[in-house]
Amino acid sequence: MNQEHSLFHDKKKYWSSIAFLLLLIALTAFLLFRDYSPQMLLASLSRANPLYLIGGLFVMFAYISCEAFNTRRIMASLGKKLSLHQCLKYALIGFYFCAITPSATGGQPAQVYYMKKDGIPVGFSTLTLLVNLAIYQIMTLVCGIAFFLWKREFILASIQGLEPLFLLGLTIYLIALVIILGAIFSHSLIKRIFYGLVNLGVRCKVIKEPEQTMEKVDQQLAEYARCVAHIRKHPRLLAYNFLITLLQLLCYFSIPYFVYLAFHLSAYSLWDIVAIQVTMTVSVSALPLPGAVGVSEGSFLRMFHLFFGAELLLPALCLTRCLNFYVMLIFSGVIAVMTHWRTSKMPIQ
Repeated sequence: MNQEHSLFHDKKKYWSSIAFLLLLIALTAFLLFRDYSPQMLLASLSRANPLYLIGGLFVMFAYISCEAFNTRRIMASLGKKLSLHQCLKYALIGFYFCAITPSATGGQPAQVYYMKKDGIPVGFSTLTLLVNLAIYQIMTLVCGIAFFLWKREFILASIQGLEPLFLLGLTIYLIALVIILGAIFSHSLIKRIFYGLVNLGVRCKVIKEPEQTMEKVDQQLAEYARCVAHIRKHPRLLAYNFLITLLQLLCYFSIPYFVYLAFHLSAYSLWDIVAIQVTMTVSVSALPLPGAVGVSEGSFLRMFHLFFGAELLLPALCLTRCLNFYVMLIFSGVIAVMTHWRTSKMPIQ
């Protein structure tokens, strides 16, 4: 699992990821604001009720906290007592590295690395994160399908021209889900994944002692197998995590509604806006861009025009993306850098 070691330590790779993300943000901002004066934007933003925006930030923090609760509960069932503070740290690190890497591929490896720094065995952390990810994928897929069936005509009217992107997103979620479930319940598959990573590390000359590394991998796989057997014996634990993940997703999907209320609008219900946000989330996941920057903003302009109209659409986009991405990106980045600085001289336990 040397990938999780590399992003902060491989400075070239880390800064290239940051540079690419900043380039996407700058290009997106240029395209959005080239025909919109700063005075117009500030005048529109000043109309928003700050209390609802604070509520949106609270809901976004609840979204992060739900992942921390799930991690803490699974770890506790495996015999690892972690504080909520620790689990929040891991959730924020995951958010940050997901945000700066294409297709959110950097989050889980970074979490495994910093958990290992804190003395948590890789088998425990890998299984915990795989279970969390599988449940998250399942519930996102369930929400996407359920809301589409419930509000099919309303959704289709709002996403005209983007139907192929939505279908592609659903397909990618299904494929990813099959792979994740296979990794959880197939010992041979997870073994091939670990061995493949070790062989890749040897070819890239990152791993200098392959035989010792393979021995450690075998030890971790044995721990992993015991963890899987444990999880299978505790279906109530999974049921609890499914409920918490549903709450987590509803928190995230409801953020545009807080912006909607902040602009003193009331024609549409919470579930109308949640339905469109679910559809948008599934759709933008089809494109491998860091933080879905660019595609999220473009999709918002297409899908949320009905709710905000031409005058408030761009201000609503700015506030929504600040609440559900940019503010948390900055905060989680600070936490990730502080954690790295604190643990950089610590040996991996």
